[in-house]
Amino acid sequence: SQAEDSTTATILIEFYYATGGASWTNNDGWTKSADFCKGWKGVVCNSNGDVVKVILMDNGLTGSITSSLFTLPALEQLDL
Repeated sequence: SQAEDSTTATILIEFYYATGGASWTNNDGWTKSADFCKGWKGVVCNSNGDVVKVILMDNGLTGSITSSLFTLPALEQLDL
């Protein structure tokens, strides 16, 4: 749903800022596009549009992982 998409986008954007997203090696799409399933580097969605993977290994993340990231209901894989 649109409300779920908005919540998911908020969670991902909080994660981006908490981990120094502006300084990541590759932050293509993050905060620039409304559709996190298309073009946000490292974000993988299922056919329902739910985030199932966040893969950002060796990408220069700093800071702390936001606890809200773990509330994404379909998240199966987190590689940082």
